[in-house]
Parts: sequence; C-alpha cells; structure tokens
Amino acid sequence: MRGMILAVLALLAAAPAAAQPAAVAQATQSAMQDCRGAGGTPSLKPGYQTGADLNGDGVEDYLLDFQHLECANAWSFFCGSAGCPLVAFVSGPSGHRAQPFGHVQGWSLIPGSPPAVEVALHGAMCRRGGIGAEGCTRRYAWNGRELAALGAASRPQAASPEAAPAPTATARPPAPPSPSDWSLRPVAGRSPVATVAGPGVIHSLSLLCFNDVPVVALALRGRPSVSRATVTFLFPSLGRLDHPIGQQPGGGQNVWYADLRRSRLPQLLAGRDSEAVVAINGVRQGTISLRGSTASIRSALQSCYRF
Repeated sequence: MRGMILAVLALLAAAPAAAQPAAVAQATQSAMQDCRGAGGTPSLKPGYQTGADLNGDGVEDYLLDFQHLECANAWSFFCGSAGCPLVAFVSGPSGHRAQPFGHVQGWSLIPGSPPAVEVALHGAMCRRGGIGAEGCTRRYAWNGRELAALGAASRPQAASPEAAPAPTATARPPAPPSPSDWSLRPVAGRSPVATVAGPGVIHSLSLLCFNDVPVVALALRGRPSVSRATVTFLFPSLGRLDHPIGQQPGGGQNVWYADLRRSRLPQLLAGRDSEAVVAINGVRQGTISLRGSTASIRSALQSCYRF
C-alpha cells in the first residue's frame, strides 16, 4: 500500500510552474548564484514558489520558501535551527517588491480577503532570551502599504510531557495543492484523490481509496523524528478528534498515513464547518480550509467509505 500512496502523491506534484515576475526571477537567480559561490549545487524543489493575491489588487503575489531551494554540498547555506528564509513579493504600481519575513520554521496561508500569512518562529525570535522550544506564531496581513504583523506573537499549545516532538521543516515534500480550497485530483487508472494544502509542518492532507480501503495521507514539510504521532483536529461545531497516524516500515520518510475504515475523520472533514485547527502531538500547526471538502471527499471515498 505504501508504494502506491507515495506514487499517487508524486502524481499530485505534477503541476506546471507559474510564470515569474522579473523581481521574483532575479531573486531566485541571485540565491542560486550565492549557493554556487558557497560551493553548492542549487536546485528548485516543489513548494519553493506559491502564488496568492496578498494585497487584494487582483494581481498574483508570490511567496518564496527557501526551504525548497536545495543547495547540495552546502546543505545549511540557506537554513539553520531558526528555519529557512521566507520572502513575499507583493505587486504594486512599479512591479513586485520584496518583503522578507526572515527565517521561519513553517508557514501557512490563512483564508481571508485578502489572505493572511501565518509564520512559525524559533523561540529566540519570539522574545528576548527565548529558546527554540518556546516558539510562537505570528500573522501578517495587508494594511494598505505592506504586510504588517497582526498583534503580538502567540505561543502554540505546548505538547504534553509524554508526547513526542512534532517534525521540523527541513526536507522536500510533494508540490502543494491550492493554498485555500479542497480539490479532487484525477489519478490515471485509480480513484481520484481529495487533497488540500496544510499549515505549519504539514505540507498537504489527502484522502483516497486504496484497494477498497479509505486512507488519509499526510505529507510533511520535513523528515519527522518519530515514526508515529497523534494528529488532532479541532472543528468549531463538530468538536475534537484525535487520530493516530504514522509511517510504515520502508515507507516514505516524510509521509504519514492511516486506515480510516473505523474513523469519523472523513465525516467531520466533509461536514458543515468551514475550517479546522490541526495539531501534531499537541503542537498547533495552523488551520486548514474545509471549503470544497464535502464534494471532494465524498467523491474520492465513494467506493470505499460509507458516510
């Protein structure tokens, strides 16, 4: 099963690259040249560039996540314990201009008009004297001039003492689906896959039928330090669901999945709520949109799950 699930996720990565504005292309080429200057070999990986209208002017803006600009043989050139650089390029009268967020350990788009950007930060970036384990999240939204921080940084919910740590964002996931809505992705010769982009260290969440078994696959932005975990979903009106999930021996190192035959998760994800908060081992990752989830999930699981 694991091999086919990984193959399906790989198929979902096959999306054409969007055209880049000059400022975005120049920043990318400059970063690649810097990598070469450090003795590395640069290559762009899925997830490096994400498009979204961040200022509501109808022109696509861009987020460049340097976690996905690999610098082989100089692996730590861009990233470190504080995370990797994240840069937004926001459109304006004179073209796209850069707005750096600094080093982040994860990020997600928060649905809105226009959407906000939520970043996860190393503890040292949250308060004076902070340490890595005391991380926080901060949201940025367009204020008419720039992407400005919304209030003070907030601490994620701490994990219980016995809980394993959440994975860190250091590896290469498949390309993400749309940053907002659920979509139904066709797969040649197989049932379609319902998928949505994830927050924090969760790159994407997908539901599919495999050999008449309903399965959830969680693609992570990095290689987890544990093989199993508990994923928590908090629904505004439908309550909370804790679901075990994990790797299988010999499976993909940054993909977790679980059997949903006895789970209420598909029903809750396809329910009446418009969003859900997701946490791994008690550590909040952010919010996933449930827009479009009902039709997508029911279509993907119609042959293997009874709603």
